[in-house]
Order: sequence, then structure tokens, then C-alpha cells
Amino acid sequence: MTPALRPEALEHLRQDVGTCAATEFAQCFLALLYTRVEGLRRAVAAGDANAAHVCVLSLHSSAIMVGAAALAEHAAWLLAALRTGLPAREVVYRISELTDQARTALLPEARPHGSDGHTVR
Repeated sequence: MTPALRPEALEHLRQDVGTCAATEFAQCFLALLYTRVEGLRRAVAAGDANAAHVCVLSLHSSAIMVGAAALAEHAAWLLAALRTGLPAREVVYRISELTDQARTALLPEARPHGSDGHTVR
């Protein structure tokens, strides 16, 4: 079973762009998460494969960057389903469930960090 969060992914992001930028990215990811999933749900329900593809691609790439592993995995499955014309509603439903898990797991990691790299509480 894929974990909700792989903290090493966010750590790699911190190393690449710095702690502040990585934290801001994680905060933006969390702020946009429900909007992205709702847009995805609507696009799939409407049968708009192009809009669904754009939504899930955005969700997938940002989930990988913050380490939301299970969410990224299901987004990849949905991308494959959209490319091949397979039914996508069940995968979208599972993505909706995983959204809460990813948010809960990532929330502590998205807190601002001090200059020493430790979480500010």
C-alpha cells in the first residue's frame, strides 16, 4: 500500500528550492487541493476528457513534488484511464478520499520553518 505522504519528496524539494519556497509550495498545494479535486470531479462527470486531463495532470505533478504519494499514484491511474478511454469515476472517487489523507499528512510539513530549518509552532 502506498503511503499518504513520502516526507523525503518534500525534503528533496526543500533542498532544490529552499525551505521557505518548499513550505510555500506545500501551503499552496493544500490551499488548492479541494478546488483541483472538485474541478476534476466536475470534468469527469461532464465527460470533458480534456478538462479532466488538465486537472489531473496538475494534481499529479504537484502531489509528486510535495510527496503526496497515494494521491499521485491514483492521479497517474486516472491519467492512464483518460488516455485509454476507460471509466474514470471510480478513480476520481478514490482520489477524493485520498485528498483528506494527503491533507492531514502534509499539514504539519507545511508549517512555516525558522531560519534553522525547524518547524515554527
